[in-house]
Amino acid sequence: MTVTIKKQEYPLAPEGGYDVEIYKVEEKTNRYDGRPQAQMIFKVISEDNPYCLVDWFNLTLHPKAKIFNLFDALKLTIPDKTEELNLEEYIGRKLHVKVKHREKGGRTYANITEYLPEVPDFVFESPY
Repeated sequence: MTVTIKKQEYPLAPEGGYDVEIYKVEEKTNRYDGRPQAQMIFKVISEDNPYCLVDWFNLTLHPKAKIFNLFDALKLTIPDKTEELNLEEYIGRKLHVKVKHREKGGRTYANITEYLPEVPDFVFESPY
C-alpha cells in the first residue's frame, strides 16, 4: 500500500498574551527518560487568531514543576500527595497565557512562558 504523508505546518502565534481554552490533553512518555508527561493543546479564543499552542508537563509533584503554574492559573487545588488526576476534566477550562518565540534548529517556536487566570469579560466601572 502506498500512502502520502504531508508535513503539517501550523501558523506561528505572534508573541504576546492570549486568552485560551484547554482543547486537548494526552498522556505521553518523555522520549529521553521514559517519565510520564501530559501534552496539552490550548486553542486561542478569538476569531481573528486561529492558533493552537502546545505545552508539555512532567507529571510530578515537585514544587517547581510547571504544572503547578497551570493549576494556580486555573485556581485548582495543588495535590500534596500522589493522587490520580483526570486531566481531561480540564478540557474547556479557560485561562490567559503569555507567548514568546524561541529558535531552535532553524525553526521558530511559540512557547508558553506564563500561565495566568482568565481575565473577566466585564469592564470595571470607576466608583467616582
